[in-house]
Amino acid sequence: MSIENLKNGGIGYVWGIMDIVFVNSFVINNELNNSKLTVKQFRRSVAQGLIVLNKSGQKRNFDVSPSTQKNSLQPRRGKQLYSIPLDVRIGNLGAHWIEYSKTRGRCEVCSKKKIESKPFSKCPTCKVFLLQNEKKPCFNEYHAK
Repeated sequence: MSIENLKNGGIGYVWGIMDIVFVNSFVINNELNNSKLTVKQFRRSVAQGLIVLNKSGQKRNFDVSPSTQKNSLQPRRGKQLYSIPLDVRIGNLGAHWIEYSKTRGRCEVCSKKKIESKPFSKCPTCKVFLLQNEKKPCFNEYHAK
C-alpha cells in the first residue's frame, strides 16, 4: 500500500478495524455477563464511558455488567429523569464533591419536583447545580439513584 492510498482511502480501513473491535468486544461482553444488549446500546455505553473518562481526567472502571447497563441507558425520546446518565452520576464516586460557585443555578432535583431553588453548590463532574442542606439533601439524592 502506498502513501497516496493511505491518504485517500486509509481512513476507511481504520473505521473498518474499529467496527471489528466493537463487535468482538460486544460479543465477549455478552458472553461474560449474560447481557442482552444490542450493538447500538453497547456502542452508546462505550461512547458515554469515554466521554466521562475525558471529562473527569481520572481513570474509570468500565463495568458493563447487565445490572448497570439497563439503568444507565436512558431512552432518547420522552421525559428523562435527569440530564446526566445514571452511570455517570453514580459511577466514579470519588470524583463527585460539592463545589461552590460565584453564580447561582437551578437545582436539577428540585426542578424535577417543580420546586424553585437556586443554590451556589454544584457537582463539578456532572456540571449541574444541586442543593445540599439538612432539609433538602439533593446532592446525595442525585448521586444515589
